[in-house]
Amino acid sequence: MKFLDNFKNFNRIKIFNGFLQVSLIVTLFLGLQCILNHACVRVDLSDNRCNTLSAETQSFLTTLQYSVDLIILTNESHTHGNFFKQMTRLADAYHAFMAHKTSLKFNFKIINTLRNPQETLSVKKRYDLSENEGIILAMGSKFKFLHEDDFYRKTETQSQFLGEHIVTNNLLDLTQNRPKVIYWILGHKEYNFKDIHGNKGASLAGQTLRQHNFEVRPLENCLGIPQDANMLVIAGPQLPYLEEECDALKTYLLQKRGRLLVCLHPIYEHGLEILLNALGLQDDGQLLLDDGKDFLSSQGDLIIRRLTQHEITQPLIQHNLGLIFGLTRPIAPDPNGNAYCTQLLHSAETSWSRQFVNTDSLSFNAQQDVRCSHTLACLFDNTPKTNFNVQLSNSKAIVIGCADWLSNEKILSLGNRWFFLNCFKWALGNEYAFLLNPLPLNTYTLTLSQQKLLLLCLNFLILPFIFCLLGIVMHSVRKE
Repeated sequence: MKFLDNFKNFNRIKIFNGFLQVSLIVTLFLGLQCILNHACVRVDLSDNRCNTLSAETQSFLTTLQYSVDLIILTNESHTHGNFFKQMTRLADAYHAFMAHKTSLKFNFKIINTLRNPQETLSVKKRYDLSENEGIILAMGSKFKFLHEDDFYRKTETQSQFLGEHIVTNNLLDLTQNRPKVIYWILGHKEYNFKDIHGNKGASLAGQTLRQHNFEVRPLENCLGIPQDANMLVIAGPQLPYLEEECDALKTYLLQKRGRLLVCLHPIYEHGLEILLNALGLQDDGQLLLDDGKDFLSSQGDLIIRRLTQHEITQPLIQHNLGLIFGLTRPIAPDPNGNAYCTQLLHSAETSWSRQFVNTDSLSFNAQQDVRCSHTLACLFDNTPKTNFNVQLSNSKAIVIGCADWLSNEKILSLGNRWFFLNCFKWALGNEYAFLLNPLPLNTYTLTLSQQKLLLLCLNFLILPFIFCLLGIVMHSVRKE
């Protein structure tokens, strides 16, 4: 009797054969999955390559030495509808590219601050944060704290998502050997970035800069400006600068392509006329006054609502936010000066200016005063314009006729903190930057008639129907 003629032997071989087939199929799928995990290939079939990182980003990511963490803190109440979707898609693109480097990862996480208070507190403590909402981009021991609006550029006709541009350039900034160094001049009784006093200190301003990976250092004497100074801050001097100090500041700004933020005290003499004249600005020593109820806060401070459209003021205009200023002096471009100055902030039409001599005579005098809008802040930028996709570094300065808006008492009011941070981002943000084209947020709606919808369903059912028919035929043949 043959071996296969035995019914038991035949069944054993049949079961073993089935088990072997299942094992081979499972092994095949596991092998394919292993190959895909270690040798995956992504093909972007979209017209605008919205699912693929740019060549500049891919080249930069190959040089990274640390893993990247992207954490979103949100309570989902003020979040743009497509923001999470766009950020998730962007994080997937970074994660897929960095998956080739087994030692590095791109970690993406969304934390709901209301549902996960313990985890939120742990993250805020780890990064020394004071805000409950925002985006943390961390690499190694360095991190940047961003806001949702930093990822968008909105115009009247469209909204553009700047995700890759923002993430890549902030990672590029974090990979620098050291963070950008900001020297805060303190030798003339300026607002101190270490002082926690309410209306005399500016510790919250210093904390804001540190949270965005800026290193803030004091500078007592501006005659010897350090070589590593990326930007200088003059915050309300109460003692006049010497002529030698003005020459040193002018040399740093114009010859060494420096950056400068100047906030003038409206009452005390600053002695910076030489510097202002070199920038093409004029200061007549006037004090701005305004009695318009719509432009005064409950504490009597000025509410600045007239903002020139600029990179610095764009987020404030978009969210209809003004600025809170105390006593202010007008600052205006000199008609006979250079053409590199741009007016940034303006007072209301109900304001007027007068020489600050006697505080008892600061009310409006119809015979002497004229109500009109005054310029309160100007920026200086002599960056050369080119037709190429590059940005050249040159001198930049922001001059503001008020200083107490930096104080701990006012920095968190309305758009003050945002405006303060945007000044540094504008002055320093483009020094090392990839110019990556943003992608528009397009939403497509598929509208089909009933006939077209029926044809579409039939087209999708043709192949399954053919295979089902072939299966029935094969089953009947084998049964016969």
